[in-house]
Amino acid sequence: MPRKRYLSTNISLSEKIVEQVEKEKDGRIALLIELLYERGIPHADDHGFIKGTPREIKGMLFPLHEKFISSADIAYCLDKLDKADLVYWAYEDEYVIYPFRTFYSAQTYIPTEKRRDYDPEVVDGKIYLKDSELYPVGVSRRFAEILGVTTASPSPSPSPSPSPSPSPSPSKPMGEASEDDCNVEFYEEIVSLYNKILPELATCKGASDNIKAQLRGRIKDDKKRKKIVWWEQYFRDIRKYPVLLGKASIDWRPNLLWLLGKNNMEKVLSEYYQRGSMSVPTKEAVRKEQDEIAMFGGDARAWDKWVKAGRPERR
Repeated sequence: MPRKRYLSTNISLSEKIVEQVEKEKDGRIALLIELLYERGIPHADDHGFIKGTPREIKGMLFPLHEKFISSADIAYCLDKLDKADLVYWAYEDEYVIYPFRTFYSAQTYIPTEKRRDYDPEVVDGKIYLKDSELYPVGVSRRFAEILGVTTASPSPSPSPSPSPSPSPSPSKPMGEASEDDCNVEFYEEIVSLYNKILPELATCKGASDNIKAQLRGRIKDDKKRKKIVWWEQYFRDIRKYPVLLGKASIDWRPNLLWLLGKNNMEKVLSEYYQRGSMSVPTKEAVRKEQDEIAMFGGDARAWDKWVKAGRPERR
């Protein structure tokens, strides 16, 4: 893979990059977004493609920063760059792609016949091309031919929905839960993010059965939560509310299990805790909630159903 690329001085004047950097309140992440974009260019092939999961890309671009940069940080920044159209992040196909116009504006030495003259359409993390028939695994004919990807042949039938070949499913991208929402490593990564981003709160030593149950429930509520970047943003949002960091007038701080509760999460996402003193739970309310959950053996999901049913008398 080539290790030398040209960087134009115009990269310092990119309004899109500046806009993304200035949106971030965390200075470390803001700088990482810009560094990720710039460091990725020398690692891209002649088509402007970088192959790899967030963990692999971290190893390529930041090999000496094990303590300060995580694969979740990389995934978060790639998501931001993708939304700003600075790169295309095909997390299912495990590629990061630079738009061809901006990439070749500096890489003028690459022969014309080796250049890509199109930008792919990335949908749900998969690469598509409008002028090609799609392979069953989601990689287009032209994409496969250009990159030398070996895939099953497409069905010759003109049917709009050809039957997929029995080839193995693509590997799960780093930073996303498996289809059955039961990926233990994914849960542990969420716990690690919680401890890292919210050190003021009670440390969680691992994904207990109750935490796993809550995570399965919240992921079932919204499939976007299968991506680790969603959880990182959720924990970062919590930092906006002093009451949730134990800085209010009451001696109370939430823990991870509390933050995963359905009703509590809905309040955080709706900015409920930004609306003055009405948002501050009293000691009595917190103690009552904890005592009620204890009646269900610590099963917060069972307690939540009981509350929604109007707290009927229990036998």
